[in-house]
Amino acid sequence: MAVDVMEVLADWTNIRRTDRGAMVRTSCILPSGTLLNVSLQPAMDGWIVCDEGSVVADVMAHGLDVEFSMKGLSSKLTRAGLKVEKGKIFSESVSSNELPFMVAFLATESLDASKWLLKNATKKAKRDVAHELEELIDRRYSELRLPEPLSLLGNSSKQYRFENVLLLPSRQRLILDPVTRHDGSIKSRLVANLDVRRANHQGIEQRIVYDSSEGWEQQELTLLSVGAPTVSLSRVSEVIDRMAA
Repeated sequence: MAVDVMEVLADWTNIRRTDRGAMVRTSCILPSGTLLNVSLQPAMDGWIVCDEGSVVADVMAHGLDVEFSMKGLSSKLTRAGLKVEKGKIFSESVSSNELPFMVAFLATESLDASKWLLKNATKKAKRDVAHELEELIDRRYSELRLPEPLSLLGNSSKQYRFENVLLLPSRQRLILDPVTRHDGSIKSRLVANLDVRRANHQGIEQRIVYDSSEGWEQQELTLLSVGAPTVSLSRVSEVIDRMAA
């Protein structure tokens, strides 16, 4: 009989069940200020603990290019008995008895890995928030992404097209609409989101995603929030994880 991870970690209060196993909120704080979550997935002879790409995504959200640092990170993690593939840090299969230790160990090593990447990754010449958002969704939330862009009519009867839309377990559709810090982009994203919000579509959640490294002023973000709540690129994963829980 398969062992239920919720029984193995019955005393833990920071754990929730998922379709593939469970997700644990650790006490490790990533450089962006978010708490690291790790997944627990059943394997043939135990459990695999994984950061689900949180570390790499967090570092990339700081405008860093990790491509040329991944080989060094892999060597570093191998020495600790961990692996990294497709941006995800994960353990070998461990037994139920070893699981609590591995959760703590992987979280600690992942935090160390994030600090190592921040030091060794290179600064990108210029970030493209739309491209970064798309990469994040493809890397961590591809199973939630709608296969086609979503077209919605606004209150003015004008049609708008949104590229980054997730179907949450609650069956709500989450629109993640990227914006850049220039007048044309700010105005277009404000108008589109406000018009759609006023149409009162059922089952629609809207977020405008901005890159905090662009030096946004508070009044600009306040203006955007009239259209939809704003969220920085570095905190998108935190928002999705919370809404998908």
